Amino acid sequence: MLSFETFGVKKRRQTPVIFLHGWGGDKRSWLPVIERLKTSFYGYAIDLPGFGESPLERISTLHDYAEDIVLFLKAHAIKKAVFVGHSFGGAVSAVIASTYPDYVEKLVLIDASGIRPTRHIIQQVFEGAVGVGKEIFQLPGLKKMFPHVRKLLYSFGPLRSSDYSALNDPIKQKTFVYILREDISDLLVKIVCPTLILWGSEDRDTPLSDGERMHTLIPQSELFVFRGKSHFAYLEDVEVCCAHLRRFLS
Repeated sequence: MLSFETFGVKKRRQTPVIFLHGWGGDKRSWLPVIERLKTSFYGYAIDLPGFGESPLERISTLHDYAEDIVLFLKAHAIKKAVFVGHSFGGAVSAVIASTYPDYVEKLVLIDASGIRPTRHIIQQVFEGAVGVGKEIFQLPGLKKMFPHVRKLLYSFGPLRSSDYSALNDPIKQKTFVYILREDISDLLVKIVCPTLILWGSEDRDTPLSDGERMHTLIPQSELFVFRGKSHFAYLEDVEVCCAHLRRFLS
């Protein structure tokens, strides 16, 4: 069962907006945006499985997360929605739009993940190193040191400090590895709905080149770049973000 919060007042023939947060976030990540949009739109901010109050009961891929959201839509008799996804939530939203197009009216991707170029090789190296290290640090006297060494090792890899907590739960850890390996490039060309792509020019987690590639691959897409902003551009310049959302969603 997914935890969620509703916002706004449902109006006749108005399509609901579904907000999906990034890895390590939860439905509260969208509060500054929702506060500014709730008088014009209605919808749901959802805790993805493993975050907030939604449990992660199985090792999951992006497609599993997409399926969970589609089940949520069916349970709430939602035939079509607008999806707004940040980072990991953007990747899930893109999978929904490409795999279940009938449910998606419009799509907004904000510093979305899912493009895996040469970084994928780096990820494999770091995952292998952590795996070997785990075996070594099971030896007597070294076991307590492993979490600290693992954190140091990942600080040189393609992860942020907010991701470390995901590595302590076995189900979440395996899910995280799957998510890191998944590339959605082949799915993006199948997205047929109008798509708005918002990106921070100084994003170091999902670089602007990822956003530009998504813009190239998604047929009906437009790209706006927040100059000087990071992976959380939508919070760093929330007024501009909401202005784009109002225009696009209207």
